[in-house]
Amino acid sequence: MKYLYIILVFIFFIQCKNKEIKSKSEIDSKKEIIEQSNIDTLDKAKDVLGKKKDTLSKTLYKNGMIKDLILAKDSLGSKELHLSFYENNNLKYKGLQGNISNKEISTGASLETWFYYDINKNLDSTIYYNNSVYGKDFIEKKRFYNNGTIKSIERYNNYILYENELDSIGEWKYYNKEGKLIKSKKYSSRK
Repeated sequence: MKYLYIILVFIFFIQCKNKEIKSKSEIDSKKEIIEQSNIDTLDKAKDVLGKKKDTLSKTLYKNGMIKDLILAKDSLGSKELHLSFYENNNLKYKGLQGNISNKEISTGASLETWFYYDINKNLDSTIYYNNSVYGKDFIEKKRFYNNGTIKSIERYNNYILYENELDSIGEWKYYNKEGKLIKSKKYSSRK
């Protein structure tokens, strides 16, 4: 009986030690993800890393630095945050993606906003995908000068959603480096 008690106590301590090691490695891996990035968004994302249906995937450069991170809010990935980095750890792009449906149609299509940066951390462009009203879906692209002022605003039909040709729509605007409107062109075509 004495030996049985000693064996049970020994097994209990081994199990506790294994759980402690496992939880420490989980904490260290999450800490590593957050420490290797200079993006404030990850600080907000660490609150949701422990939720059961959330997933975090990453790819690394050969030097061990993070290349891409994707935080999906559920197993289907219908709400995702994408982050991509240059090898110098500066942000390359970030994008928010979510599924959308409206009262007219359940498209299953995504509503997305993407921000692209040059290697020196300057905002280069943004792309916004809007599928909120069937038949009026569009993609809006904004480009920026290195000083941060807007260079152009262009709008297209959502050729990705319908797998058709690129079609310019709406009013396109072009600006100089001081932010002054220098050219405007209207498009009404929607094939």
